[in-house]
Amino acid sequence: NNTYIGKKAKIVNRWKKSGVKDYGYTFDELYEYYLEINNCEVCNKDLTGKKQKCMDHCHQDGCFRWVLCKSCNTMDSWMKKI
Repeated sequence: NNTYIGKKAKIVNRWKKSGVKDYGYTFDELYEYYLEINNCEVCNKDLTGKKQKCMDHCHQDGCFRWVLCKSCNTMDSWMKKI
């Protein structure tokens, strides 16, 4: 479904399957924040119009951390950059 609600449901379900939890935030709030971010929160790479935007989260507790580009999200390489 290509409606706003359909896209949102697809993305939120993908987050849930990958282990993101809504600690301290609702998934509605996380989704709105995700949409607002246009640059990687670590390296500042432009994320507009690209399928490179990743919802980074702790794999132990599922807590959301950052909206990152794929390269910063891969293997938590962002930890070396900050």
